Amino acid sequence: MTDNELKTTPMKPAMNERRDDDEIDLLELLGTLMAQRLLIGAIVGVALVLALFYVTVAQPIYRADVLIQVEEKQGGIPGLDEMSELFSAETSSTTEIEVYKSRSVIGRAVDELRLTIKAEPNYFPVIGRAIARRYSPEQAGDVASAFFGLRKFAWGGESIEVLGLEEDGRSRPEPWSLIAGEPGQYSVYYDDELVMDGRVGELSGAADGSLRLYVSELIAAPGTEFLLDKAPRLAVIKSLQSQINVSERGKRSGVLVATLDSADPVWAVEVLQQVSDQYVLQNVKRMSAEAAKSLEFLRAQLPDVKSELELAEDRLNQFRMSSRSVDISMETEALLTQIVEIENEISQLNLKQIELERQFKPQHPIFETLRQQQDQLTAKKRRFESEVDGLPDTQQQMLRLMRDVEVKTEIYTQLLNKAQELDVVRAGTVGNVRILDQAAVDVRHPVKPKKSLMIALAAVLGLVLGVIAALVRVALNRGVESPEQIEDLGIPVYATIPLSDEQDRKGESLGLLSEVYPEDLAVESLRGLRTSIHFALVGAQSQSLMVTGPSPNVGKTFVSSNLAALLASGGDRVCLIDGDMRRGTMHQYFDLPVEGGLSDILSGQKTIDQVLKNGGDSGNLTVVTRGKAPPNPSELLMSQQFTDMMRELNERFDVVIIDTPPALAVTDAAIVGHHVAATLLIARQRQNPVAEIRYACNRLEQNGVVVKGAVLNAVQRNAGAYGYGYGNYAYYQYDYKSAD
Repeated sequence: MTDNELKTTPMKPAMNERRDDDEIDLLELLGTLMAQRLLIGAIVGVALVLALFYVTVAQPIYRADVLIQVEEKQGGIPGLDEMSELFSAETSSTTEIEVYKSRSVIGRAVDELRLTIKAEPNYFPVIGRAIARRYSPEQAGDVASAFFGLRKFAWGGESIEVLGLEEDGRSRPEPWSLIAGEPGQYSVYYDDELVMDGRVGELSGAADGSLRLYVSELIAAPGTEFLLDKAPRLAVIKSLQSQINVSERGKRSGVLVATLDSADPVWAVEVLQQVSDQYVLQNVKRMSAEAAKSLEFLRAQLPDVKSELELAEDRLNQFRMSSRSVDISMETEALLTQIVEIENEISQLNLKQIELERQFKPQHPIFETLRQQQDQLTAKKRRFESEVDGLPDTQQQMLRLMRDVEVKTEIYTQLLNKAQELDVVRAGTVGNVRILDQAAVDVRHPVKPKKSLMIALAAVLGLVLGVIAALVRVALNRGVESPEQIEDLGIPVYATIPLSDEQDRKGESLGLLSEVYPEDLAVESLRGLRTSIHFALVGAQSQSLMVTGPSPNVGKTFVSSNLAALLASGGDRVCLIDGDMRRGTMHQYFDLPVEGGLSDILSGQKTIDQVLKNGGDSGNLTVVTRGKAPPNPSELLMSQQFTDMMRELNERFDVVIIDTPPALAVTDAAIVGHHVAATLLIARQRQNPVAEIRYACNRLEQNGVVVKGAVLNAVQRNAGAYGYGYGNYAYYQYDYKSAD
């Protein structure tokens, strides 16, 4: 038997010419993603479900804020502006922010609110808090009923307030477990061991001294568990320092905004308000402390100045008694007045210098100005003293003594006045910071989680992960994707058959797709294959065709059955043989009994006429099922009975099609191939690797069977795929020529 050589000339659009391997085709990439749309959609769906679950059970976070003004200079008490300026100083916002978040300020708030004591209900993992948040008690003190009988967990309405918790100092990695009992009673456990029993409103302690506890309020059903712990003070302070955010509103505005995020809005307001109050209080104390220090200094100087005044008065009185002189001339009195004024000015500058030394370094520019003023007054004083030298001795002595008394009196009076003013300043100090807006929180609009944003991000993330998973899946899938890959092996592709959704869903139970859904795209491709087979068998001594595949589940039975039905509908007398005597399923397509088939003919149990069954309404299709599964299928195919059967069937029918087992699984296809005019290899898209197809062809050729053509089956709709399909698919037109 001489078979005609089959030659094909693929006719492709110019746009489908072989592209550079290094070129990225966006259309093909889009098509690949479209082919994996179910995977991408599933991942996006999972991401959205997880996002919806998260925003449903996630604890809302609320933001409390407080507004504080930092004034550049402290406002003084009326009439004391000069003294107020002396003890006020400009403060930068950056410095005040650090002061606000300092341990001294936050530490006082921690102590006032007893924040080191941690007491909260034990909620069911993941969903417990979400359920408790949604509980609305009918009246105060009501608690939710336990879900699924889990009385240990809190389900809504529970609360506890602990005013005192003292431990013995031993390190305990786990918190205390407080179990509510009958109203007003509770028990404390650690590591499932009873530590103590207590009552609400009473100080209770463990017998071993490990715990002293004062619970002021407990609302819970009996059996509900609360977790108690006492955190280190420094750890709580540092935690608050990291949670509280302070910033300046506007550049150099002097207005600070402090915020605190928490799942408990009431707690956030209390903590933020307490920290702000402590901040203002320490600012007032700091300002009044400066006045107190200056007052202390002045009061220490008053006794010495008073003693010097008394001594000067005694000297003046003694001189007057000894010289019997009481009055001085008008010229001397005027000179005395000028000298006293200069001495007072010098004394004030000296006092101011002492005060400034407590605030600034000697290199400060203000000291240079102060020294210049002192030098000018000292020079003026010397000029007046030179005039005193021209007076009589008695007048000079009297003048000096009177000058000392006047100067000491003036200095003493000034010190007394300053001390009184400082005392008033200290008592009336208000600081240079004030709270503009008290701490508040908007419980209707939590800052986290942002539900719409979370869902949008989940959709985007799911889409990105879906695309990545799709590309990875395609990259890891070594199955053939396009007809070009098969043609590169030197095997012409007769047809590309799209994946039929109906056939894929129902399988053999659907019957023949060409009869049930004749307008299906897969059927249209099979019609093109029918035309190709007609040309392929022109001039051949026998009109017989073997259909095989490299591996199972590639659709060879589907192709051979529907191809036979289409050939029969065109007027040809067709005999379809199920050559897979091991696992053949052709009888299911035609709803025929499997008994009385090929194995029965080859084993001599039945004749050909006894196994021929009608396979369609046209009357032109005859089916030979596989029969009972024999123990030696390969030996039966190598028998003379099979050769005689094929000769007789070729004489009685126009076309004989035999469906064989996979070529790589068993040798049946290699045996049958010697008895047919042409061999058709079925490959499934994304299932059969190119190497597997090549190996199957080599295996058949080693046994003298040449594969004339191939069919790419179950091609999925892919907007970026090139060169196959119908409708949404491009398609090939082959030109078959016969050769002797």
